Amino acid sequence: MAHFVILTLLKTREFKRWYESLNIVDQVKVDARLDNMKVGVFKNSKSLKDGLFELKWQNGMRVYYSRKKN
Repeated sequence: MAHFVILTLLKTREFKRWYESLNIVDQVKVDARLDNMKVGVFKNSKSLKDGLFELKWQNGMRVYYSRKKN
């Protein structure tokens, strides 16, 4: 029996401003990674400390996030 994880991503104002400043190619890269996270795929995600995680791209982009339980 398969188990699926569905996540809701909450984006801060700072994230939205940063995202809107990206070119379309980088926006697509971020969207793809976040879409994968929504279904439980955390590729290239690194735990930093105290519940803080980092998503990293080869071009130097970073997204930091935390997990919150209901």
